[in-house]
Amino acid sequence: LLSIKMTELERVISREDKLQSRTNSIVNEVIKKNEDYFREKLEGMKLKSRNFTREKIFSAFLLVTIDDSIYLGRDEGALKMIRDYLFTGTGNIGVDIKQMEELKELINGLLIETVENEQTEGLGKILEWFINDISTMQKLEKPIKAWDLDHYYEDNNKKKKLKPHGLRSNNQAMIRACEKDDFKMVYIFLCNRFFIDDLAMKPCSLQEKRKKASVYQSIDHQKEKKWAFNLIQNRSCHDEQNDSLNNFKNFRATSKPAYLIADFKYNGECEKQLITDPITEAFHNAHLAQLCQKNIVEYKSKFEDVEMESMTFAVKMLDLCKNTEEASLILQNDLKMSHYFKPEVASKMPFARLQLAVADNHHDFVAHDFCQQVLRNCWLKSDVTGELIPWANTNLVDKLLYLLLSFIYLPINALLFIAYCIPYDYKRQPGFEYVARDCKYGNDPESDSCKKHSCVTSFLWPSYLFFTVPFNRFIASIIAYIIYMILIALVVVNPSDDPLVIDLDAYDIILPVVTVAYIIVDIQELLTEKKTKGEIMTKLSMFCSLFFHTLILLGMILRGVGLYIECWRYLNHTETEMFTMFKRCDLNDRYHPFLDKSSSPVVFGYSFLGIGMVIGALKILHWSLLMHSVCIVIISIKSVFKDILRVGLAFGFFLLSFSSGMKYIMELTKRKCKNEANEILADSEWNIEQSVNQFSTFRTAFKVSLWSIFDPGHPEVVGCSEGLPRYIAMTLWLIYQCIVVFILTNLMIAMMNSTLSNIHLDRVKQWKFARTGVWLK
Repeated sequence: LLSIKMTELERVISREDKLQSRTNSIVNEVIKKNEDYFREKLEGMKLKSRNFTREKIFSAFLLVTIDDSIYLGRDEGALKMIRDYLFTGTGNIGVDIKQMEELKELINGLLIETVENEQTEGLGKILEWFINDISTMQKLEKPIKAWDLDHYYEDNNKKKKLKPHGLRSNNQAMIRACEKDDFKMVYIFLCNRFFIDDLAMKPCSLQEKRKKASVYQSIDHQKEKKWAFNLIQNRSCHDEQNDSLNNFKNFRATSKPAYLIADFKYNGECEKQLITDPITEAFHNAHLAQLCQKNIVEYKSKFEDVEMESMTFAVKMLDLCKNTEEASLILQNDLKMSHYFKPEVASKMPFARLQLAVADNHHDFVAHDFCQQVLRNCWLKSDVTGELIPWANTNLVDKLLYLLLSFIYLPINALLFIAYCIPYDYKRQPGFEYVARDCKYGNDPESDSCKKHSCVTSFLWPSYLFFTVPFNRFIASIIAYIIYMILIALVVVNPSDDPLVIDLDAYDIILPVVTVAYIIVDIQELLTEKKTKGEIMTKLSMFCSLFFHTLILLGMILRGVGLYIECWRYLNHTETEMFTMFKRCDLNDRYHPFLDKSSSPVVFGYSFLGIGMVIGALKILHWSLLMHSVCIVIISIKSVFKDILRVGLAFGFFLLSFSSGMKYIMELTKRKCKNEANEILADSEWNIEQSVNQFSTFRTAFKVSLWSIFDPGHPEVVGCSEGLPRYIAMTLWLIYQCIVVFILTNLMIAMMNSTLSNIHLDRVKQWKFARTGVWLK
């Protein structure tokens, strides 16, 4: 065996059988000119490998070159031999496309092998050799530039266009270094002007780049284009722009923490004007990964990994904060807020980055201890004095007394504030808080302004100062809303009603006024939220709030208009003055026929008030998210509703198809059972247990198919007629029941169990996230 191995070694590296690579002529020529030098190197590699053949000479040559670059540098060894050959041993290599491709293959091979073997020092030496010795050769300068550009500037109208896979652009070795998350290697690539083009996955950044490059646009491109379908207007003839896999690889590489930190350091050293910090880029990449999960479904799991890694990096950066002041700076600033919110909205956000984390459902970041501590301090701190309320260290009795104090201060603050605004023209004078603050802390307490408002400010100051704390304002909003719900209940129950007349009570007048105020606030919030990008769930909750208050107002209006019309009819059109007519309108038990009319406005009004009461009561659950024990239940209910909606869509499909098909089948049969027609006429109320054909009309077909969810079975719904239609309908009804009872019901239960188990695994984190949403609002 030993003799066989030695014979093979002599055959491979003998002088008669020259050391050659079958893939790269440059490598062959360099080895040929320096065969004695490389023979010793390759013999050592041969002894370490059992199947060393010609095909592996190229890889062995790369390893020898990397070792020489580390120990000998670029002025000796293999790098010097390659440089000398390119300088003197070749002719006009710049016009030889094949040789230039082989040179590119050689350089890429050196870079990839260096990265794979994690030779950071060798990577720096090889790139230094390439930049200073190879790319500066006169005969190689332009061809090497052509590796990254499709064409050069021939005239002013021509502009640079990068190739999707050049040497410096989207280099596979650099992408591999990013995948390894090696900061030093990525930083070396960036310092040598290598870069990764990920704009295909970042349309917002691409738009910014196009705006900066607008000088290259012709006059025709600057004209306003007419509307056109985007898929037709934005067609591209380049397959690389639609290559989802390569675009994802570039995006994943630029999302790595090593690249984010290296790019930040490199841009800072270059003193670029627009520098984004790594946390901003991490949030941006996570946001784009969320969008791509919906648009590029086949790579959903890969984008989920990118999102998770980006947010893990952001959380680790937050861990490095020494105190809450540093954490507060991270939460307040984000250089790409214009990508998510309009500038006028972003400027009013106290914690812009935290708002973005809540919008994108980054639970780990939001539930971080620093985030919660910063928000808790702002939640319990006065906006004027900066004093903190020791709420967590207070006993239950003191908390109840504090809530009582909030209830007392609320009407005092509201009434006195209005009394101050109206006589002194509040809108044209400095804000009351500034006047009160100056007079209280004595910039000039003897001034005319302070004397003018002394009685008001000294009396109103404690209540004003009380509501400078966000937590106290939150309590006041809950109290106001509970009072509002009590007003709705009083209007519906009407305990002070005179049974003989239609009388207007105080709550009948206060409720519409308060409702109009709530509607104005809802519209203002919607107009503000309209300027944001995304946030569908937030806008949906605002629309629900506006819908709720609109229902209450509409119910009050219909109730009043209906009573006026019916009383006018009841008095035979003899009275038109409203209050006089209401007093004369007798509403005892013998005279209220309009309440029995289904089309009466009064009936619609009370119906809207009833719906409003239900929605308003459910809205109170939003504030109970602050309580840990109740919050988990509410979050579970909301999450389970999503599962019910998903299964409900499938059920709706089966409901529509089966009920329609069975209706068309059963309408073919004309034969009825004995007394079936009489039973239908006698029993006016619909009953699923009737032995009649329930699929004679679309209305009864949908009804019986829908309500059979809660009462499955009942084969009698197809009637007792005979013939093929009945048997086909019975078969379809059996299949429908099996799908609904055995498949959809159990599927929904399984999904609900999975959702609840996931929530309860990290219920504390879920509670912190939900509480943060309430705090920020």
